[in-house]
Amino acid sequence: MIVQQCDNCAKQGKKAYCNNCILKPDFFDIFRYDPNSDRFGKGSKELRVKAYTWNDVLEYVKNNFFDDKTRNNLNINCEKDFAYLEEKSSGQAKENSSVNGLGKGPFLGYKVYLIDRDQTPDHSTAKAGNFCDLTVILSSDNNDECNID
Repeated sequence: MIVQQCDNCAKQGKKAYCNNCILKPDFFDIFRYDPNSDRFGKGSKELRVKAYTWNDVLEYVKNNFFDDKTRNNLNINCEKDFAYLEEKSSGQAKENSSVNGLGKGPFLGYKVYLIDRDQTPDHSTAKAGNFCDLTVILSSDNNDECNID
């Protein structure tokens, strides 16, 4: 979370931060689900992420779990401690789906949950392949992506 932005970042908007801002990392769990059959369930856990902002996590999911074609066709909703990203079907299929139950609708989704601060995990105990520290990746010139089992 951005505790306090510097003057330059404050002018850019609430998602901007730099090394002069006061930051505190949050932890997020990412779950994959099928919106057609398991929309209200949690799905299968894919990854735990350490990041400074929701935006960092959502951008990471968009860029690493969806391909170039579907990134521009996502339904994204972010609440206080929960967010989801779903692929949308074509407009006609979505219209048919809502009118008469035809069409497939979205076919891939990811839910992101903010982990309660009182239960913040010790990331050193997480398996390397199931943990991603965006605070390190985004604050360095290293563009390596996190590995996922």
